[in-house]
Amino acid sequence: MKKRFFYAFLFFTFLALICSLTIGLDNNCEKNENPSLIGSYEARLRRNIEADRENLIRIKNNKELLKMRELGTLVELKQDANIQIDYRLDKKFRFYLPITKVFVLNFGKDFRTTFPDSKHKIQINSAVRTVVSQKILKRKNRNAADATGPLASSHETGATVDMAKLNLSPQEISWIRFYLLNLEGVGSIEATEEFEQQVFDVMVFACYQDDH
Repeated sequence: MKKRFFYAFLFFTFLALICSLTIGLDNNCEKNENPSLIGSYEARLRRNIEADRENLIRIKNNKELLKMRELGTLVELKQDANIQIDYRLDKKFRFYLPITKVFVLNFGKDFRTTFPDSKHKIQINSAVRTVVSQKILKRKNRNAADATGPLASSHETGATVDMAKLNLSPQEISWIRFYLLNLEGVGSIEATEEFEQQVFDVMVFACYQDDH
């Protein structure tokens, strides 16, 4: 049984590598020589540096959120055959940047291609937030990122989503880890695996490239 699991692990790891190498690489991406899914000061700082480099707007409140939706700067997060949304996510926060949408759709398709018989979908627990909503979250959860400053949450830019791990199989979680690590290595995302909230927190950079 252990031997069978080991070979399955190698197979899914290989598939994750192949899938992730077909996307996400652009000449403007700055490679990350030490990709890691472990949350750290450096990882949060890297997100904010990239947000500033891309001139991303930090959405202060619901009024600004609505304006960005009306302008098309943010696009709607929708469910499909591969993606589902946590029912608890407020509808006004079911939006994200267009490049993040591309990543989510690609990720969902690659997951389904790799695990065609899986009963699971990729669940999005969180997408865009405002500075106000991040402050509220910070009061409830001390582990949440700051709402302002050099380590502020990248959710406020619309570039980030939280993808749930709950109910996924060990093989599926292992595949996701390798998939994200490879994209982080080429510099097109910054990802963190969270254990208290049981999610993968992923910020998608503007240099992420769709080659599907």
